[in-house]
Formats: sequence, structure tokens, C-alpha cells
Amino acid sequence: MGRGIILFGAGASCGSDTCDTPPLMGGLFDELCRYDPANWGAVPDAQALDFRNDFEAAMWRLLQADAPGADVLQRAMASYFFQFRPRPRSLYANLAGRIRNGGWDGALVTLNYERLLELAVRSAGTNLVVNPPQIASGEVELCLPHGCCHLFGQMQVVGNISIGGGIAFDSPGIRAVDDPGGYGQRIQSDRLPPVMSYIEPDKRNRTGVSFIKGQRKRFEALTSSASLIAIIGVSVRPRDAHIWDPLAQTPAKMIYCGGRCGAKEYTNWSKECRADRGDMVLQGYFQDELETICRELGL
Repeated sequence: MGRGIILFGAGASCGSDTCDTPPLMGGLFDELCRYDPANWGAVPDAQALDFRNDFEAAMWRLLQADAPGADVLQRAMASYFFQFRPRPRSLYANLAGRIRNGGWDGALVTLNYERLLELAVRSAGTNLVVNPPQIASGEVELCLPHGCCHLFGQMQVVGNISIGGGIAFDSPGIRAVDDPGGYGQRIQSDRLPPVMSYIEPDKRNRTGVSFIKGQRKRFEALTSSASLIAIIGVSVRPRDAHIWDPLAQTPAKMIYCGGRCGAKEYTNWSKECRADRGDMVLQGYFQDELETICRELGL
């Protein structure tokens, strides 16, 4: 039997607690402005309106016009996401305790840039490993198809591409920086942002390109061999082909949790893109459906 997978999106982190969680994309720009008035707060009014109306499209346009300027905002965004910590009674903490107590050997996949899931699982006493050759007792695999706010790599020029255009650097050695002091130094001193995809339609990276490609291939491998996949708080966006193509092709049964609107979108997508595999489409949000999800996963 294949392994179980839990895939987390922005809705999972936003709904994991009643406070101290990052907003959904519609509220992200204003939160970034409050956090970083010197950079995000100084975005010109017309551009600010674009970000409020369609964050991804606005970031895409900024990358085309001013990639170094986008890097400045991306570093500030990474610092914003780094500040979040899970509270002991959050849904992530609850789930992490079940993973530890149940000896679950599945894989966790998160599309989010903050570390709420990672910190909760580690605090519960479970080691997280990325792309491991094998899983040891007390370990759970973590897959990061979009990177994360605390991942840094060595700067290495790819061919003759300049820092100002396209994908400028690859990162052969990825390092997670957890210490707030060391993190602050890295954010201030590095010319490019952490290994974290831009929030734009193609989810491109200018750093850690090989790492991100490897994580997306790993996601494909995980989904192709899984028997059950729970999807929590992930918007159905077929344009994100690196996520939704593997989900369309997996033989696994899927459990979708994203509220009533999300459930409707998932149902429409699955009718078009998946044969009937007995998927379970839940109508509630993370807090409403945690028990059902855990029961199905054996947690």
C-alpha cells in the first residue's frame, strides 16, 4: 500500500488558529505594508491597487519591469513570514501530536512560505527530513515545492545571466536558518531573497532553482505512489501545473478540505481531470474537518 500525504495550502495556515497566522492572499498586501512600511508601504499608489486587486499579476509585472526591486520586496516578505510561530493549541500542533503518537509514516507537503507546520511538528518531537533516501523511526518527510522563508543557498551564477534578468542564480547547497539573529543578518546582507517562489502565476524562483525543481519532482513521485492524499486549504488552480497535474494523475484517493466554495471548485475540477476514484470532498474548513481527515489518515 502507498503512503499517505497531507498537502497544505494558505487556507490551512490561515485557519490553523484564531490569531497569529498569515492572511490569505487577498489581505497579504496590506499586512506587508504594515510590517514593512519602508518598502512594501512605499509601493506607488497605482501599483498598490494592482497588488490589492490581483497580487500574483502585480508581482509578475514587477518582475518584468524591475527584478532587483522585486527582490527587495521578496526579502521583506520572507522576513514577514519568518516571524510566525504556532501556538500550543493550534490545529497544526494538534495534528503534530497525532503524527508523533500514531507513528505515522506519511509525507507532509506544504505550499506555504511560513514555518508554522514545520515548527509544530518539530516541537512535538518528530524529526522532519527533506527528500530522504529513506525514513527512519521518528522521522517524517517534508516536501517544499515552493521553498520556504528560511532557506538560503550559496550564490552561484548560472551561465552568463546577470543578476538583473530572469533566473539569476542557482543554489547547490541549501541551508535552513532558524536562529532569528542569524536570519536577520542573512536577510539584510544577501542580495537575493531566500529560496522561496515568487507569488506570481508561474511560481518562479530566482534562487534555489535546482532545489525547487527537485522538490517538485519529489512531489510528483510522492503523489504517484500514494494511496491517500489529504488536501487542506489549497485553492484549485490548474495553472499551477506542478501541483495539479500530479494530483490529476495520481491513483490515490483524495480528501479535499477547503470550505464550500473550495469544495465546489474541486468537484468541478475533478469531474474534468480525474476519473471517479472515490474522492471525499468535505464542505467545512480545517477546524471543522480535522477529525474526519485524521480518521481517514489513521491518525
